[in-house]
Amino acid sequence: TGTLTTISSRLGDHDIPFGNIYSFVDGTCTNSTGIPYFYGTYLDQSLIDSMVNPMVSLSLSEASLASVCGNKDRIEECSLGSRYGDPENPVCARLTLTGELVVLEEGSAEYQFAAQSLFQRHSTMANWPRDHN
Repeated sequence: TGTLTTISSRLGDHDIPFGNIYSFVDGTCTNSTGIPYFYGTYLDQSLIDSMVNPMVSLSLSEASLASVCGNKDRIEECSLGSRYGDPENPVCARLTLTGELVVLEEGSAEYQFAAQSLFQRHSTMANWPRDHN
């Protein structure tokens, strides 16, 4: 899970950032690609914003890595409840990726790979409505 940030399209001529929590994957648990894939709808404000300005950023914390694929140990320096643990701890890595949000062509090999990967790591997404664009 990370924060997907867009430039809000709802505030007129003001370039105001809008951050939204988004689940994502970069491939299956055994085949990470480094390309973040999202599963969303154009009813969501972030994707509405991306139609106006496709440039987005995705901010991540190492704290969320322990929940990926279920086979990672908790990172003590990033974990609340440990003596010095917190996602803002300087030794807990953070990363922001910036680039253009691109819609994959439905039915393409990359689309199929992304869907398989998303549904593997975020199984409830397979039950989300498919008629929401």
